[in-house]
Amino acid sequence: MVRLHSPRRQRVVQHDTRHPPLPAGAGEATIAHLDGLRHADGGLRAAEIRRNMQKVMQRDAAVFRTQSTLKEGCDAIDEIVTSFADVKARVLAAAARSCGGAGAAPQPPRPRPPHHPSSHPSSTPNPPF
Repeated sequence: MVRLHSPRRQRVVQHDTRHPPLPAGAGEATIAHLDGLRHADGGLRAAEIRRNMQKVMQRDAAVFRTQSTLKEGCDAIDEIVTSFADVKARVLAAAARSCGGAGAAPQPPRPRPPHHPSSHPSSTPNPPF
């Protein structure tokens, strides 16, 4: 695979070239969108929206489908996409604390299991193999 793509890569990618700098504020719109989702207070849980989408995909976009069922599925998916505007984000403070979120007490490192390579008495920093 590498040999197949290597000539094209040599033509397209010049050695020692840098990417152009990103424009000022790059990614701000994405961060704002994600922040809006994080604080969303709608009436539908994300799990409900996902389940609705899964049912439509299984019913109308399966391997064996017709043009009419695919059209019905596209229309149903469009409705589900618009329902996403009514999503409700659930923030579980206990889960955030257990994962090291804000207000979480620092956890001591876990001891390594006895079978870990660095705990073996004969382990060396640079093995011979």
